[in-house]
Amino acid sequence: MRMFVTKELPVIQMAIKKLQTPIPMTSDFDFQGKVGSSLSKGFGSKRITIDELAAKIKTTEFDKIERLTLSCNNLSDQDISYVFEIVKQVKPTVVDLSQNRFHGIEAKWSGNQSNDNELDNFIREILNIEEVKYVNIVLNPLASIDRKDFFDTLTDSQWGKLIFVPTSSWLIAGAWKSVVEVKNPSQE
Repeated sequence: MRMFVTKELPVIQMAIKKLQTPIPMTSDFDFQGKVGSSLSKGFGSKRITIDELAAKIKTTEFDKIERLTLSCNNLSDQDISYVFEIVKQVKPTVVDLSQNRFHGIEAKWSGNQSNDNELDNFIREILNIEEVKYVNIVLNPLASIDRKDFFDTLTDSQWGKLIFVPTSSWLIAGAWKSVVEVKNPSQE
C-alpha cells in the first residue's frame, strides 16, 4: 500500500474529521458516498460538500494519487467545476464519477440556444488531462443515447479514456442501436 505525504496534513485531517469516516491515507482518494453536492449547503448535512473539499485540496500538495472516487454522491451538473478543480490538483490515473446526477442538458432545457454546455466542457477538460487514463461515468444520465451530441464531439483520445455503460432500462426504453462506429482492427 502506497502512502502519500502532504505538506498540510492538518487541512486534510480536518476534512476527514468532518466526513465522520476515516479515509485511509493511501494512493486512493475514496470519497464514495461521503461528499455532498454544493447545492446541499445549509441543509444541516454533516458531510463535506464538493466545493469545501475542492477548497481544502487546493491548498494541499500530494504525491501521486492513483484513483479518485467520487461515486454515489448525488453530484449534479453544478458541481462539475469543483470536480475539475480536484482532478486538476491531484491528477489521478482513474477518476470515478459513476452513480451521480450528471446530465449536461441544462442549456437545452433552460431555453439557452447556445451549444456551450459547461458540464460537457469540463468532462472534455478532465479527459484532456495527460495523467488521467480513465474517467468512469457509468450510471449517470450523461451516459445515455440522449447525449449522443456530447459523444459525437469527443476525440479518439478522449474516447479511449471514457468508461460508460448505459443501464439496460435505457437501452430497452430508447430502442438503442449502435450509434458509435465500431472499427474492426483487421481493416486498419
